[in-house]
Amino acid sequence: MQRQVDEYENEIRALKDFKSPGKGSRNRTPRRAITSVADISSPYGRSGTEETQTNTGALEATIFRPALQRALKDASKWKAASMASVLDDLPPLPSPARFSGGTKDAAEKLMELTSALADFRLEKASFSLVDLTRKDKSARAQLRESNLKKAMAYERLQSVVQLCQQ
Repeated sequence: MQRQVDEYENEIRALKDFKSPGKGSRNRTPRRAITSVADISSPYGRSGTEETQTNTGALEATIFRPALQRALKDASKWKAASMASVLDDLPPLPSPARFSGGTKDAAEKLMELTSALADFRLEKASFSLVDLTRKDKSARAQLRESNLKKAMAYERLQSVVQLCQQ
């Protein structure tokens, strides 16, 4: 028991001397450089095999960590590429059928109304500039075309609203 206490005291003194090298360390023999946490830790608390395993684990981590990070990065890149190709191969979503005058259930009417309202809002919020340098269409024709698109979206919305009210 006394021997363990002496060893712990010596270890504490060594750590204190390591922190403050100014006092009393001139006459001592030079120590080897500390290169890892395992060099500072107590040799009494670990067996030789544990220390070897720790050093081996640290070495493996230093060697394999960059390779693992590179592999994960490549895997995510290939996953994104494959998902993009699968999404490109999917067929387009079906568009809602236009009203043909027949009776439709409430869900189809609601879908048509939502679609018409969204188209109208989009057309109303969008704007286009009249290109004065175009030679094939006059400025007035371009303005009429822009206003016609808005009017057509409004007419579609009104017709859908009338059919829904019936």
